[in-house]
Amino acid sequence: MRHGINLRVSPEFTTLFSASANASAALAGLLFLAVTVGSVPTVGPRAPVERRTVAASSFLALVNAFFLSMGALIPGANFGTIALPVGIVCFISTVRIGQELAAGPRTALDRVRRVVLVAVSGLLFAIESWQGLQLLLRPDDRGPVAVIASMLLPVYFVGIVRAWELLGAQRYSLLARLSPLRDLD
Repeated sequence: MRHGINLRVSPEFTTLFSASANASAALAGLLFLAVTVGSVPTVGPRAPVERRTVAASSFLALVNAFFLSMGALIPGANFGTIALPVGIVCFISTVRIGQELAAGPRTALDRVRRVVLVAVSGLLFAIESWQGLQLLLRPDDRGPVAVIASMLLPVYFVGIVRAWELLGAQRYSLLARLSPLRDLD
């Protein structure tokens, strides 16, 4: 106990989650701006499915980081009550993104690119959900909090890389070759 309040997330994580909440809010705002002012339709019915799903995946990653970070900062709350539903909602949303990407005929390489887009995010959100469940079962266990905190880095990586792809960044790396946007432009 500190100052009479039971902190379920150890104070050693406060700075990380606070910085993460700020960063995710700023990055999501920049993503909105990029989608709004871009010359190529990214969202809406006229946008190609690849652009819509990459934008949705990027936004989902940043929103995931935001809600996890904000939830971790609630004094006295069991972080599992935030992490589990956020992880599940993001996992289900990722599955829906995958369903949208799966529609229509594609080459084998297109299928691989689409599976990678969905699988990476799905795995991250499944791990978060599992750790959230562990926190519900063992609220004083610091291990799941540490795992969720460390999952923020790959979640940000996914969100930022996909936002960068939407802006038309050059695509030469292995990750770029696995992007559904690879041959779209």
